Amino acid sequence: MPTKSVCVPFSPRGRCEITLEIVTTTASDGAAETDMGMTKIAPPVHRSSTRYSTAQAVGLALAIVVALGLPTSQVSAQSVIQKSQPYTQSASQGVNDDRKWAVTLFYGFASVDSDMYMAPKAWWDTKFREEAFAGGAVSYNVIRFLRDFTLEAEIGAGRRFGIGASEGWAAAYIRYDNFPWKHILRTTFAASVGVDYITKLPLSEDNADPTRARSKFLHYFSPEVTFALPDSPQHEMVFRLHHRSGVFGLFNGVRGGADAFTVGYRYRF
Repeated sequence: MPTKSVCVPFSPRGRCEITLEIVTTTASDGAAETDMGMTKIAPPVHRSSTRYSTAQAVGLALAIVVALGLPTSQVSAQSVIQKSQPYTQSASQGVNDDRKWAVTLFYGFASVDSDMYMAPKAWWDTKFREEAFAGGAVSYNVIRFLRDFTLEAEIGAGRRFGIGASEGWAAAYIRYDNFPWKHILRTTFAASVGVDYITKLPLSEDNADPTRARSKFLHYFSPEVTFALPDSPQHEMVFRLHHRSGVFGLFNGVRGGADAFTVGYRYRF
């Protein structure tokens, strides 16, 4: 256990008033560890001059630099800093970034009204309910960008039990996951752009107006919010507004669409 002593001459006469002792030990894994202690030999002479205080500070700083650079220490300043700082997750990485894949299952009710904000009403008002809807999706976390956002690709399929129609979609989701209360309840919000195809038109689209454009192939826009416990972020509860529409006539001249408010579960792996 080698020991090095460095004298810090604080007095004008060069008398050794503080001694730095550097003790080098070797751990079981062969790594060198260095401890540094300070011993006061005698009290410094009181001076009113600020020049003497400056000399003290400079002398102590030089002694520490020399001590860290001694060959017997075998420890760099960078390694000392790394050992003193606890590990923290990179700010550019989310807790689910290493879980690239996800499977989602959801169930809900479609509404007779094509207005998106009225869709949740179908859960408690049977007169407003058109049919039940069940679906599933597989998604992949493509990349994280701007620190708090992720880009996800998704393909999914569903079934409308009222009209007996099958539905499929492919979409890209942009997700935000850095809400300030994430240490209490992990929350994310996402919205999609994509395409949707259905084998039979819902009643909200296939209305009695013969002049209104119709299409089985429309845009897929389905905003969602998820919740998860901080200790189990891979298990998410999902609230999704399943929405297909013509985007004000952009898709085959269709105006309006169909909505289903769904609740589901997502597992990330």
